[in-house]
Amino acid sequence: MGTVNLFEYRGQPFKALSKTFQSTVDVFTLEPGHDPGHEATHKGDQIIYVIEGSAVARVAGEERRVKAGDLVIIPAGTPHTLRTEGQSLFALTIMAPPEK
Repeated sequence: MGTVNLFEYRGQPFKALSKTFQSTVDVFTLEPGHDPGHEATHKGDQIIYVIEGSAVARVAGEERRVKAGDLVIIPAGTPHTLRTEGQSLFALTIMAPPEK
């Protein structure tokens, strides 16, 4: 897929846009009140770019509010989670290398 308009996927829980041997590119929407209740880890690095909305990002035990325009950089193996409060979050994420 060469060119993509990300806003076509706004509101969808998850949409895979690209997968190569080196990376994956996805978009996702978290509804207001989303709280996974646990932290995740990945074997590769993850970058999350917030397109719309806001959330609380917890990375390596440190919490920060993130909003449109913010970039969350999560090194491989680092525990992390995203929690929304009163509004949804629409974001782009890149994983390198991709999860198996």
